[in-house]
Amino acid sequence: MNEPKAIFKELGVFIGQPIRNKKIVLKYLRAFKPYWVTSGFVFDRVKNEELKGYYNAGYEYDGFFLNEEHIYHFGKYDMPLNEEFVKFVFHNKNAT
Repeated sequence: MNEPKAIFKELGVFIGQPIRNKKIVLKYLRAFKPYWVTSGFVFDRVKNEELKGYYNAGYEYDGFFLNEEHIYHFGKYDMPLNEEFVKFVFHNKNAT
């Protein structure tokens, strides 16, 4: 199996294969209020540019932590998410 192509390896940004039911995971990720918010913009690591209007925020999902940049790259470029987190989402998807 091919490894995902690194976009910005130091930050763990990779292009991956779309996961099944990606829309379910994105819906779950968006169902929570941010745990923290900064004034900084999300940075698109592929296009190498700031995304005006996308403020970085962090989310906590029962011990799993993701920020707006992770969610953006997952949604746009299929950046892989932690396998345990994806299992957690599908187990808890009706809890939102």
